[in-house]
Amino acid sequence: MSVLSKAKFWTGLWAGRFFIWYFGLTGQRKDDRPGYLARRIDSTFMKDVAKAKYVVAVCGTNGKTGITSILASMYDLAGRKWASNNWGANDFSGEAWALLDSVNIFNKPTKEVTIVEGDEIDTKLVYPEMQPNYVIITNIARDSIFRNAYPEYVRDHMESGINSIKDVTLILNGDDPISFDISPEKKRVYYGVCDMGYPQNTYGINEFTICPKCGSEPEYIYRNYRHIGRFKCPKCGYGSPEIDYLVTEVRDNDIVIKEKEGSFSYPRIGEEVHNVYNTAAIVAYMRTVGFSPEEISDLLSKVELPKNRMMKGTVNGIEVLCETIKSQNSTATSVMYEAISREEGEKEIVMVMDEEFSKEEGPLCEVGTYIYDIDYEFLNDEHIKKIILAGDRCLDHKIRAMMAGIPEEKMVVTRKNLDAVQYVDVEGIDKIYVLRNYFKQTNGTKVYEEVLKKVAQGGKK
Repeated sequence: MSVLSKAKFWTGLWAGRFFIWYFGLTGQRKDDRPGYLARRIDSTFMKDVAKAKYVVAVCGTNGKTGITSILASMYDLAGRKWASNNWGANDFSGEAWALLDSVNIFNKPTKEVTIVEGDEIDTKLVYPEMQPNYVIITNIARDSIFRNAYPEYVRDHMESGINSIKDVTLILNGDDPISFDISPEKKRVYYGVCDMGYPQNTYGINEFTICPKCGSEPEYIYRNYRHIGRFKCPKCGYGSPEIDYLVTEVRDNDIVIKEKEGSFSYPRIGEEVHNVYNTAAIVAYMRTVGFSPEEISDLLSKVELPKNRMMKGTVNGIEVLCETIKSQNSTATSVMYEAISREEGEKEIVMVMDEEFSKEEGPLCEVGTYIYDIDYEFLNDEHIKKIILAGDRCLDHKIRAMMAGIPEEKMVVTRKNLDAVQYVDVEGIDKIYVLRNYFKQTNGTKVYEEVLKKVAQGGKK
């Protein structure tokens, strides 16, 4: 390293460490600006900074923030020293922040593990510098057309980044036919989930249409949601791999995972099927690095889904749930709609999913085409009594819902998010879902809080 390079590195390290300390004093610890500053001063900061014993990278289209947050909580409960951008700061600045928080001002590691959530597109540039020991991949699916184009494009970026790592173990979703065979020469551990017996739905968007080996149409043995499940090509025989950590039972409060040492029970985190996969990924990683089933079970029993993903409360016998959806992502939205359709009881839905247009911020809804890729057909259900659509694209959502056969009289539209609360009814309702936009969570949280108040008052304004 040249004298100039050393000067840049140490300046970036000391400046970043100072602001982590300063923001901590002012209650702004979850702020990725120190990482941004370190990289701005030294563009190769993530390569030059010393690394913790374990650097765990979490990536994929959906589920990475939840896994990162839960892993950080588990290490914390276990009394292990850790650093993580576990609040969803998955850009370059957040990743640099996690590495920065893992060392002291002398560039000596102070943490046992660094858990880094990263955007899947960034892996091509970040992993050559970060050199993680473990990479957990949740899945690859259709995302925003503007940001992430199509799944194969995302996979190519991820594979390029992973291939640059000298020594890595991949924790892979063996039920995801798009990502399970990524970087085949790297060490790998597979997790998956048994057939949960769901109806084999037809989706508007099919993300896995041809066998990657011979180009024939693959046949699913079963699918648990979207393209996630087990398949085999009838022509060449190519198919899903053997699973190292397989969820064999999904019960009300726990799941059973079979591995080479036997079958073990773990607490169930979250009710949706994608959270079963997230739990399996966490168990697969924790077992791989040496935690016992008993330790993992005890730690999982003490953690919850992060509040920036899901909140719920029961008032006057009505369950009110606030779920976060990555807007502009047809897959993530469809997965949530499908999960809601599977829930029992009479339901009402309040959608606060889109950014609002403003002179200050501009038109943040980058494209509206993704709305027409969402499987609104799942909400054409007699047990869903009302759908309240809020936001500046509320009419687009209404049109798509009507195309799915949802009666117009079941829907209410309003441009202002908080105005949606006045249309909430509680008579004969068992569950109310507030669906909020990942990029504007505060708006949805306010609506959720107001809905709780209204339910507590018996539905009165």
